[in-house]
Parts: sequence; structure tokens; C-alpha cells
Amino acid sequence: MNKQQELTLINQRIETLFNVSKFNTQFWIVIVNDIYDHSYNIFLVNDDEGKGNVLFQFIRLKNIH
Repeated sequence: MNKQQELTLINQRIETLFNVSKFNTQFWIVIVNDIYDHSYNIFLVNDDEGKGNVLFQFIRLKNIH
């Protein structure tokens, strides 16, 4: 997957997963450097007012050096 395809995929997932119509919900992104696999894992976290945090892998970017 080339960089343009990765950016397109990220944008599609952002539009789908960041539901801004949810009231009192916080969203944030966690980026983790996987030194063993030479990649970055990007996770999306949301906190829906007291229901607890939901964390899932958003995308894995490999060979970005």
C-alpha cells in the first residue's frame, strides 16, 4: 500500500469512526512505535460519558522510514 492509499484509508476511517454527533464524548488517538515490527500502530480511543474507554486499532503503518 503506498502513502496515498494509506492516507485515503485513514481519512475514510476518521469519517466513519469519529461520530461528532455524540454529546459529551471525548476522542483521542494513540500512536505506538513497534520497534520489533518496524511499524507504527495507531489506535482510536473514545470515552462515551462514563461508559468507559473503548480502544481499537485504527491502522498499522509499516515501512515508513
